[in-house]
Amino acid sequence: RADDRATDLPKTATTRNMPLPETTISRNMPIAPDAVAPPTFRGGWFNVSFAVPDAVRTQLDARAAAYDVNWRANEYNATWLVPQRLLVSLTLETPTDDLDVVAELDGAPLAVAKSYNSRGLQRSRCFLGSYVDLSSLDAATHVLSVRWPALDAGRFRGVFFENVETVYE
Repeated sequence: RADDRATDLPKTATTRNMPLPETTISRNMPIAPDAVAPPTFRGGWFNVSFAVPDAVRTQLDARAAAYDVNWRANEYNATWLVPQRLLVSLTLETPTDDLDVVAELDGAPLAVAKSYNSRGLQRSRCFLGSYVDLSSLDAATHVLSVRWPALDAGRFRGVFFENVETVYE
């Protein structure tokens, strides 16, 4: 029973003070240490230099081999389909689909896509957030720049890898 497991811990041990295994990559990890937005960010340009870790690329390549699916064009509109893509989430607290978000990669325009929790219903109440698809990116270091309209301080959380699962060493 689930409640028996908790009582099996010694009185001095809790899940809060138990060491966690080291991770090489983790779900929803920032694309770089400085990809987490400062709580004072209120819009404008947010720039971050990053390189895709080999472990991320390896995981996505393995997933592509395991899921040998002939995805249809409209399925690329759902972030949870075509799971071998390297998607990067532009994370907002309480996202809305009416914001004009602009992105550049190494100074060149980059398409910003909108994610909805339904492939066919692109309604504001179904909006999950904005993302960019970096699947064709090479192993070099790149600069991602995102321009946000005026925001409340702390609303923009940062830039995070999607479609990546935690890997423990």
